[in-house]
Amino acid sequence: MDTDLETCIIAFVIGISLYLLVNRVFMVEGITGETCSVENCDKECIKDEPCFCDNTCVPGLLGCSVHGIDKCRFCGFDRYSDINCPSPGQSPSPPSKGLTNDEKILKSIIETAMEVGVDNSLDRVPDTTSDPIISSYNILRNDIVSELPDHSVVGLFFHFEYENEIEQFKQLLSNNNNPLINLGGNPIILLFQYSYGKENYSVSFNTSEVISIANCFNEDIIGITVLSQRLSGDIKYLSDLTGLKYLDLRHTGVDGDFSALSGLTGLKYLDLKDTGVEGDINYLSDLTGLKYLDLSKSLESSNTGVEGNLNQLSKLTGLKCLALSSTGVEGNLNQLSNLLNLKILEFNYCPGVKGNLSALGGLKGLITLIAYYNPEIEGNLGDLSDLTKLQYISLSEARIGGNLSVLEKLSKLIYLDLSYTIVANDLSLFELKTKFPNLLETKFPNLLEVNLCTAPIHPGGRPPMKLIKRDDKDDKFGVVECPK
Repeated sequence: MDTDLETCIIAFVIGISLYLLVNRVFMVEGITGETCSVENCDKECIKDEPCFCDNTCVPGLLGCSVHGIDKCRFCGFDRYSDINCPSPGQSPSPPSKGLTNDEKILKSIIETAMEVGVDNSLDRVPDTTSDPIISSYNILRNDIVSELPDHSVVGLFFHFEYENEIEQFKQLLSNNNNPLINLGGNPIILLFQYSYGKENYSVSFNTSEVISIANCFNEDIIGITVLSQRLSGDIKYLSDLTGLKYLDLRHTGVDGDFSALSGLTGLKYLDLKDTGVEGDINYLSDLTGLKYLDLSKSLESSNTGVEGNLNQLSKLTGLKCLALSSTGVEGNLNQLSNLLNLKILEFNYCPGVKGNLSALGGLKGLITLIAYYNPEIEGNLGDLSDLTKLQYISLSEARIGGNLSVLEKLSKLIYLDLSYTIVANDLSLFELKTKFPNLLETKFPNLLEVNLCTAPIHPGGRPPMKLIKRDDKDDKFGVVECPK
């Protein structure tokens, strides 16, 4: 009899345990009809698996209907880690009035991915980068962004666990025609990033889908920047955002023609580096508010679809950055002489650009001059002697002569590359370190080499050089003669 009683007790305990387990596992998606409240939602959740009342919940939305309680939602752990838990005392999210179930799901997906106030994420390269030239671009970009009207940067960091979630999201976007999100009225810059699965693979989206997401916001969209390289599609779709002031699509697969941008006259910042957007730069000549323009390619060739004449940019007098490397743009340096606000000028591998360095003598604010492999550029190093703000100079393989000492007023120099020119080094090691202290004590150790060529360029090969560089053994500087 005792044995039967003991067996019954054990069976009862096992039955209760199984009931509780089944209730926890399978009641998440079932709704009991009980209305969510702080008391019953919190009571059902444990410390490591928090939940909250979310009035945007609808059947099928990730994390909703915890333990069968309508509007009760998991947040902040495991597969629900992208769902933000409200702060203590924060009111539950207000119910979405007048929205269909699809609109509620789409709104929730976007809000889950959304992070407001992520200005630092606009940096393409962290400030700690070992490349000071890239840092100079970031600093200028920050300055330009700070001059934009009061705005917020809204990060949209979409992450999808399964492929069907991506397809569902795209379908919801294609069916939506209404703004769903209101952030308070300030203009916004949208920063997009997409990933998929545990390995955070990049997800392929296109420009029309970016527009569909932008249209989900009530606020004016003044900026678009995309961190995911697998963005494709024609840039013409983005021209629908006529209020754009900031557009950064570098290193994406976006293509199209410059003509699609001719109506975006409010643009201040345009970065199309290494994209498929090409054409005649004449279509950009009326974007007179531009302060930053990068159309360059990371190729050692000018055989790209970017073409036109430098003279077509002469009206862009507010430009602070102009980057045209590896393009087919042609013209003479004197056609840039009226761009007096330039701080960064980059045109590597532009054989169609000709002229004398003296044409740049009036660009007193110039900080970065990167123009290597341009055999049609000539002049004397002394033509730059009054550009005292210069910090980065690369004129490798240009027909530049003169003595290094003529740059003695350029005490801010950090990077200097005069390799394969006919510039002569007339300074002792002591004088070099004294006149250019930042160059020798730079924080970027991989740029502690100053390449000084002592012979002219000739078709038969590269000339002998003298390198002044750090000695790895005793951390001092020495002179190393190149092989003859």
